[in-house]
Amino acid sequence: MSATSTNGGNRVWLAIVVAGVAAALLAAVLAGVSARDTATLVLLAGGAATAAAGGTAVLLARVRRRDLRVQLVVVALVGVVATAAGVGVAAQAMFLSAHDLGVLSVVLVLSGSVGVSAAWVLGRRIGDSVEAVGDRIDALAGDEVPAPPTGLATSELQRLSEVLAATHHQLVDARQRASRLESSRRELVAWVSHDLRSPIGAVRAMAEALEDGVVTGPEDVASYHRAIVQEVQRLARLVDDLFELSRIEAGAPAADVPFVPLHELVADVIEAAAVRADAHGVTLHADVDDLGPELVVAADVRRAIDNVVDNAIRHTPMGGSVRATARADGAGLEVVVWDECGGIPASELDRVFDVAFRGDDSRSRDTGGGGLGLAIARGLVEARAGGISVRNRAPGCEFTVRLPAEAPQ
Repeated sequence: MSATSTNGGNRVWLAIVVAGVAAALLAAVLAGVSARDTATLVLLAGGAATAAAGGTAVLLARVRRRDLRVQLVVVALVGVVATAAGVGVAAQAMFLSAHDLGVLSVVLVLSGSVGVSAAWVLGRRIGDSVEAVGDRIDALAGDEVPAPPTGLATSELQRLSEVLAATHHQLVDARQRASRLESSRRELVAWVSHDLRSPIGAVRAMAEALEDGVVTGPEDVASYHRAIVQEVQRLARLVDDLFELSRIEAGAPAADVPFVPLHELVADVIEAAAVRADAHGVTLHADVDDLGPELVVAADVRRAIDNVVDNAIRHTPMGGSVRATARADGAGLEVVVWDECGGIPASELDRVFDVAFRGDDSRSRDTGGGGLGLAIARGLVEARAGGISVRNRAPGCEFTVRLPAEAPQ
């Protein structure tokens, strides 16, 4: 307990005592009691009540580790015993008759029994409420969130129960995210191992064939050379993706962050992707008219949009088309890429941007992706306070990249 809390409690206790004495003096004045009698009553009754309260406080200290109901009964007895002691001493001093003193004793006993029983009931209610809150604490270890308890004895316990409920939901969400992340990491390790082993095995086989003289014709040697270069480029892209993903997860910003107009950046991405689109038999369409002075971070945004466009090209069948548009509004900038992949199952839409996600057979590693492109795109966009989403739009999918308009510092 802090010193501030202790000092505050002492001030409240002292204020209550002072208020009680002042109220007693006011009652004496209103009742017409003389100053001498008032002083006598205050000294005798106050002293006796203080002594009785002190003895009860000692008893309370001895039962501080007992059940809450026992402690509340002792607290109730403090008031009863202190009142009885004060009234008894004052009655003796004022020479009340035995009859009046007996009547007063009956009233005190009855009042005390009512107070003690009320304290017992309150203690039971608080004990039950504490047990209900304890059950909610025990439930934090599981993923099932129980219904919040109702009718708790105090507002403090009710607030504590609400905080525990909110904390439980957060813990469940965190455990689920951690489970999904761990699953994605296991998939990533398995798939990256496969994607590394395949090109390495191909390069090794072709290199051994060249070394052993199995391939000697100029055209065959040139063909093997081109194949080796392609496999090495595939390895380089995979390693680059892994490095980029590691940088994103570490929260390390890009070293070089020049700013460029969004329409120019998207036009550059589409122009560079045209060769890949032609190789896949896919037609690219772009609507990237001059959007004005709005700027975006060149390196990160270019990589993110290129990954989205590349994903659209790889999953669009031959003869299909991919469309990209860029626009600006009061909320910022937006790039939309629409493909003709045939759509994604609704159950998998939420996982599209997960690390190493490839979905069903139509979106497998056979399309040439490493399962990292969209995860990298999301990380780069979110690092720039943007967002990326996907929805099915016949005959394919629509990816939307939202970005804030920025200006160079």
